[in-house]
Amino acid sequence: MMFRYYRYWCVFVAVLVAALLPQRSYCQAQAAVSELRPIDGSNAILQSFDSHPIVAIADLPGCTELHEFVRELIRNPRFSEKVNTIVVDFGNPLYQPVMDRYILDGELVPREVLRHVWDDTTESPYLTWDSEVYEQFFDTVRGVNQGLAREKRIRVILADAPIVWRHVGTRQEWLDWRGQKRENTLADKISQILKAHSQALVIAGASHLYRSSSASKNARMLVEDGYPGQFMTILPQGRFGGGDSYKTIEAREENIPLRSVVAVKDTWLGAIPVDADPKSMRLQDAVEAVLVLDDSGQLTRLQAAGFLFQNEEFLNEIGRRWKTVNSEPFDLQKAGFELRGNIDAVSLPIADAPPKNNPAPQRKKVEPVSPAPTDLHPTDGVDFVLKKLDEFPIVGLGDNHMCLEFHQFVGKLIRDPRLPGKINEIIVEFGNPKYQSIVDRYVVNGEAIPFDERKKVWQEAAMGWYVANSPIYAEFFDAVREVNIRLPKEKRIRVVLGDALMDLQQFLANPEQYLGQLGAHRETAQDPREISFTASATQVLAEHHRAIMIVGNGHLRAANGRENARTAIEKIYPNQFFLIDGNGPEHPSWLPGSIVTTPDDREPHHATLYVGTWNSLTGVRPSPLIYRDMEYWKTINLVDELTRRRTPVDLANPIFEYRSRYFEHP
Repeated sequence: MMFRYYRYWCVFVAVLVAALLPQRSYCQAQAAVSELRPIDGSNAILQSFDSHPIVAIADLPGCTELHEFVRELIRNPRFSEKVNTIVVDFGNPLYQPVMDRYILDGELVPREVLRHVWDDTTESPYLTWDSEVYEQFFDTVRGVNQGLAREKRIRVILADAPIVWRHVGTRQEWLDWRGQKRENTLADKISQILKAHSQALVIAGASHLYRSSSASKNARMLVEDGYPGQFMTILPQGRFGGGDSYKTIEAREENIPLRSVVAVKDTWLGAIPVDADPKSMRLQDAVEAVLVLDDSGQLTRLQAAGFLFQNEEFLNEIGRRWKTVNSEPFDLQKAGFELRGNIDAVSLPIADAPPKNNPAPQRKKVEPVSPAPTDLHPTDGVDFVLKKLDEFPIVGLGDNHMCLEFHQFVGKLIRDPRLPGKINEIIVEFGNPKYQSIVDRYVVNGEAIPFDERKKVWQEAAMGWYVANSPIYAEFFDAVREVNIRLPKEKRIRVVLGDALMDLQQFLANPEQYLGQLGAHRETAQDPREISFTASATQVLAEHHRAIMIVGNGHLRAANGRENARTAIEKIYPNQFFLIDGNGPEHPSWLPGSIVTTPDDREPHHATLYVGTWNSLTGVRPSPLIYRDMEYWKTINLVDELTRRRTPVDLANPIFEYRSRYFEHP
């Protein structure tokens, strides 16, 4: 007892002294008594049920790190001892009987029935809850229930507004469902639990869970009217405050273990605004605690899988709802569907590679950056390429397949007014020479060739269906055309399709034999692809033209120890080729788009293009709309069967996920 009073007296004295100190000393004293005290996230949430019957976690829609944490929490054996109800806003309560049959009774409900739980919701036009994390959530609860006695099983209560889409005919009707009706539905479901003197975990959008300061009441404030002090909200850390303030916040949290919960009342974090809005509440006024998942730049978002776009009924209905809401045809980009992601996540891995382990996350420490090498002097990349074209008739750019930053550099180079007249051609890997006339008409002559006719150029390229369908390549042809139509005919740049010829009709007539011939001499001097690249380049040199060659590094490096297009070109026209690729030094202090040369480089006539550190680069996936073309899809499956020995291609496989950074880099 004496110790308790002594502790309170010490706090009182500290506050009194701090108030009398100069401002700077007061801030230092305040920082000392308001540091964060992290607790393991699962333990913190489970302990919170001892004081709050309702514990809510604000959803970051589609965030994989948050939903991995939630699934881990539900699998904790102590969870079902504390709670047997979870309320979620990502399901239509009209389908509650379906969910009960699936989760409580363990019935094998067909997916075509079950998916209406999250498909027929207020957010369905934007595919928000078609992210696989929500289906995985329901599956996790069902799996946990299989190991529990019937009376101990966890029930999931669906608490979106009970919208009936066939009765929604106008945007305003949709807005009505998304407004107060959503708040009322969620509040009613939670209040019923409190009325029964029970407890529940709530997972819903943050705006429903704040201590609201607005005139209209959100779900939490409606619950608080009848049951004050029963509600606790935990907000996953995003980018709080405005501008770059998140960088300072995250730097101060560096030593906090990931998946920790920190109370925010009377802490430095609690004093920070929730967002950049000048009227934004402070965190401690909005929520009770924050869940630290990872540095915000590391968070990822998982969106709807590609296989959904092959469901004709589903896509037609989504299109109808989108048009009702937005008065225009469905638009992937406006729906927030992101094709971009980290280059490693976007690249298609080997199909038979073993699955990666998923260890507990570790906070990524920022290692000190060593000084940039003093013997390397990065120069402007565009200037460098233009000067090398004065020295060498062909400058090769090693294509970093599907890489946004690389192709942004290429676009800058193409649009430079000094380039026309300096080169005659651009030789590319991403095109089937069978369709050279289409490219000539579109790019050189400026004809308005329909996209459905042009797409054959890259979709039937030997480089591979997945890579070639990245929108980056279609945009490349558009960029060259845009430059050409402003130039006189004699200065226009021709795009030469340099990959091996693919004849789809011959392939379909005898697929195994055709692909067998194409791949029989892979990565040798007899490889049809290497021969085709070589022929394109030597044709340029024979005509005394100049060209840029954009082809994968493996075809253009002379020092890789194998016969390829570059070694063949050098035998016929030695020292006429200069290579610029990404195989070399990098340093974050260099400007993206810089080029460096290194002493004692093993690769002859070579320089390195720096477009950013590897872990910061962005890849651009194919649009899921390509999966709508069933004839093309049959061809893809046939090629995949013969080359990867699997059929059909499984678009639900994680290698085809649409995963992106949750927060864009500033």
